[in-house]
Amino acid sequence: MAIDRREALRRTAMIMGGALSAPSIMAVLNGCTAKPELNWTPSFFNEEQAILIMELAEDIIPQTATPGAKALGIPRFIEEMVGTRFAQDDRDKFMAGLAQFDQDCLAATGDTYLDLDLEHRVEYLKKLNAEINKNIYHARFTPNKEKTFFWMLKELTLTGYFTTEVGATQVLQHKAIPQEYKGCVTLYEAGGRTWATS
Repeated sequence: MAIDRREALRRTAMIMGGALSAPSIMAVLNGCTAKPELNWTPSFFNEEQAILIMELAEDIIPQTATPGAKALGIPRFIEEMVGTRFAQDDRDKFMAGLAQFDQDCLAATGDTYLDLDLEHRVEYLKKLNAEINKNIYHARFTPNKEKTFFWMLKELTLTGYFTTEVGATQVLQHKAIPQEYKGCVTLYEAGGRTWATS
C-alpha cells in the first residue's frame, strides 16, 4: 500500500515519540524530500544531469539480491561512454534527449522524474519501455529508425551492468570452460539463468 506524505509524517512522529519540529513537518508537506547524492564526481554531465542519470540507471536495474546500477558504477560508465566514446551526432542526440526527458515526464505525470515516488517512476518507465519494444519491432522493417533517449540510456545501462563481474557472474551464469555440450536443454536444466558470454 502506497502512503502519502501526511501518513509518512504521522508514522515518523510515532516512531520519534511525537518529536518532529514544525519546520520539518512543513518542509515535508511542501514537498521537500532528501535529494539523491552523487557517488562520483561527474566530468562531462553537470550535477543535475548526473543525478538524473544515476536515478534512472538505478530504477532500470535496482538493487535486489544483487547490487543495483549505482553500486556497480554504471552512471559513471554511462557518462564515460557519452562523453568520450559516442560520435558527436549520438552525443548531441543523447544530450538533447536528456534535456527533454524531464519536460516530457512533467507533461505526462505532472511532476519531474526526481519528484515522482518509486511507484510512479516505475509506471512511467514501463510506458517508455513499451515504446522501445514497439520501436524495436518496427526497426526490423525500418533499419535506420532513430533511437529515443530512453532506448539509448537503457542500452548503456544494460551493457554497463552485464559487462561487470557481478553482472556477468552473479546475475548471468558463467563457466569459463563448460565441461560438456548439451545442445537442447531447457533454461531450468541449464541452471535457470541466461548465460554470460566469455
